Amino acid sequence: MTSLRFLPVAVALALAATGCGSDTANTPGVAGMNSVAGTPTGGGGAGATVGGAGQSGSGGTAAGAGGSMSGAGGALGGAGGGGGGGSAGMGGALLEPTLLSQTGLFKDIKAQTKELAAGVYKFTPAYALWSDGATKQRYVYMPPGGKIDTTDMDFWQYPAGFKLWKDFTRDGKLIETRLLLKKSDGATDWYMVAFVWNDDYTEATATPMGQMNARGTMHDVPPKEGCVGCHQSMHDNALGFSAMQLSHSLPDSLNLTQIATMGWLTTTGLALWSASATNFLLQYGFGLALVTAFSLYQRFRDSEVRIAAIEKAWTAARLAALRMQLSPHTLFNLLHVIRGQVAWDPRTAQSMIVQLADLLRRLLAAGEQDFSRLREELQFVRLYLQLQQQRFIDRLTVELPAEEQLPEVWIPSLILQPLAENAVVHGLARHDGHVGIRVEALIDDDALVLRVRNDMAPASPLAPAGIGVANVRERLAVHFNGAAQFRSEPDGRSDWTAEIRIPVLRTRPSGAAS
Repeated sequence: MTSLRFLPVAVALALAATGCGSDTANTPGVAGMNSVAGTPTGGGGAGATVGGAGQSGSGGTAAGAGGSMSGAGGALGGAGGGGGGGSAGMGGALLEPTLLSQTGLFKDIKAQTKELAAGVYKFTPAYALWSDGATKQRYVYMPPGGKIDTTDMDFWQYPAGFKLWKDFTRDGKLIETRLLLKKSDGATDWYMVAFVWNDDYTEATATPMGQMNARGTMHDVPPKEGCVGCHQSMHDNALGFSAMQLSHSLPDSLNLTQIATMGWLTTTGLALWSASATNFLLQYGFGLALVTAFSLYQRFRDSEVRIAAIEKAWTAARLAALRMQLSPHTLFNLLHVIRGQVAWDPRTAQSMIVQLADLLRRLLAAGEQDFSRLREELQFVRLYLQLQQQRFIDRLTVELPAEEQLPEVWIPSLILQPLAENAVVHGLARHDGHVGIRVEALIDDDALVLRVRNDMAPASPLAPAGIGVANVRERLAVHFNGAAQFRSEPDGRSDWTAEIRIPVLRTRPSGAAS
């Protein structure tokens, strides 16, 4: 029974898809395609009704695929007529390219405008899988005659020769292109590797061991094992190209309707339409529920928040949510730092894991209270920056005030950590020089002033405010109701200053730990 859990497709899909999948038996075989570069290397065997035999070539003997697959031996790389160089045919192993130019993504990789090769299409998933700060562009290639087995719409099975690529661009640089190449019809038989681009963008080289801070950015290229570990979470290892992710009408992207019309799916006609229509109703109902819930929430804010008891409860819940927002954000970034050291310096990674355990203990304690003592917050910041120093040992220095010089005051919990994190991330970005981070705490009249300063690349463009800065600004507004000031801006050509000015709290506020 066809699963109904993937997202909707227009009703026209059924009409467009009904004719897909007709036999092409007893028709001439498609010209043999080199499985890596995608260029013709000779004529494949004709796909007769009983399965024609492909011509033997130096790249391996093409296997007859049978009936409905026209010339399948040639289409998947069987070299014919002395053409040579082809890889095995249907069911055989395909080559493992070492250069991106060998994968068949572009017509001419050396050209300034990278024109896609024939049969390669752009696509965009409907839902972002994760965010790592890089801009991504995805591509797909279906070998001639190939079809995705969509018997179970939740778990597609991709044919041999199927390819997926993904570009990663960060800080204005095209850094890497990852390849997923289905080597045979087996569910786990994939070749996965990342190609790192050269400086003039004329070639990219396979980097199976991965690369830290690739091309002078803070982007880490994962090793081959990392790609395999991530994609093994899917039934046939292909993230982002599924019924759910293609159920959209985004511009400049393949969608489920189009690939059904192109004959890429084995499921056609009424079965596909029924599943699509049902899921359209489910999505519509879910969307309506969201809109209704949002409307009710707005009405609640407009009318009930004025009541004192409800306003107090709402403020407490809001602050708790903001603190909880920081915890996974901080943990993700710290795990990313440690992951980068595991393969390169295991001893340092072990030390960092011990430090992380202490930091997480403090993070959990701070996340349960509204206010903490200043010295406790600076201890947390010190642990965080020490972890970052372990990774950037030659580039990062940290200056913190002496504990005995700190005033005995209270501040909002976790208010300094996002600023320290921003100082590391943006200070190290767009250059490979040394970065100093200085944390200051002083009392100026009746205000407590907290500053985090960092060096940055000269004339560096202003980065948009991230989760951390927005979180700090909103929490200050909730806690002090306009009595706090916050700025985060350049201070000269090569310095950045984030400064908080809040009322001095010398006694323990409500919501603070004893």
